[in-house]
Amino acid sequence: TRLVQRPEPRWRTLLPAFGDLTQVQLGDGALLLTSRGERRPGPETVMLDARTGRIGWRQPGFFQPAAGQLLSLDLTVAAGTVRSVDLATGRVLWSMPAPDYELRYHLRDGLVDRVLLLSNDGTVEVRDPASGALTDRADLDHDTSSQEQRVEVVGELLLTIEGPTSTVAAYDLDGLRRRWQVSLPLASRVESCGPLLCVVGVNGGLRALDPMTGVVRWSAPEPATLIAEQGDRLLVLPDPRAVTRYAVLDAATGRQLLELNVHELLSNEDEGGPLIGIRRRPGGRQIVVALDLAAARVRTLDVITGAAGGCRVGAGRTLVCQRRDGESFGVWRWSR
Repeated sequence: TRLVQRPEPRWRTLLPAFGDLTQVQLGDGALLLTSRGERRPGPETVMLDARTGRIGWRQPGFFQPAAGQLLSLDLTVAAGTVRSVDLATGRVLWSMPAPDYELRYHLRDGLVDRVLLLSNDGTVEVRDPASGALTDRADLDHDTSSQEQRVEVVGELLLTIEGPTSTVAAYDLDGLRRRWQVSLPLASRVESCGPLLCVVGVNGGLRALDPMTGVVRWSAPEPATLIAEQGDRLLVLPDPRAVTRYAVLDAATGRQLLELNVHELLSNEDEGGPLIGIRRRPGGRQIVVALDLAAARVRTLDVITGAAGGCRVGAGRTLVCQRRDGESFGVWRWSR
């Protein structure tokens, strides 16, 4: 364990009238800061040079990395338009009017490779983020203005959830042809569940569907909550009232493979790294464990003392926690 002194900043930049920071993105030498302010109708994004802090451009909207290294796509409808801009310069590459539209998008390798515009009358358009060109269009007869009608993109499917009866329909993103339609009462939303789709109930609970047919393969009782997925394994909180008890399930069958008991569960900045759990013990000791979700395996990393909480997992197998004095931080490094 070692104490961490307050680091000296590499640079400082004044952002006048910036508002409340809501999103930070870093990539290709650029730092994107998105904020919301009381005097603005929507979000605003500022691009800074990550090396120098120099402000490059600022524009209304929230930006998402899109297909192509220097493309960012504005996924908000600002003044009834959708825009794609060059990341380095902020120059508009293409724009189109989009009144009364909602936006969805499909990611591939962390980048947007399809843009979906949903109109209130049920029309769906699929566009190329690099050029804005129309690739597919269909009328799904789905009222997106209704709070009881929802549209989501999961995997290679566009999914609609309609009304109090919760009719769920799946459409192929390529061609927008309907693949199946099923009735799932009290369905709230659909998420990826490894090789399957997980339909989350209004009051919790999971039903895992075959993405090809819509057939329910297994279900978890209410009020189970899906926390994470990796490969063909799912991490679930079976009961929100028991917030220290997690379960690892086989995504294909719903069978429980492992139970994990931790007081804190932290994500890992190292891509593909394990989830880190902390178990508190008497005398100020804390046992640090690693959950390899894909392998459904837990191992003990270390036993630490002196941490008061507020822990985060850093790069290079480190755990950073606030110490009991409330003013300093400790860094613990594990080697296994």
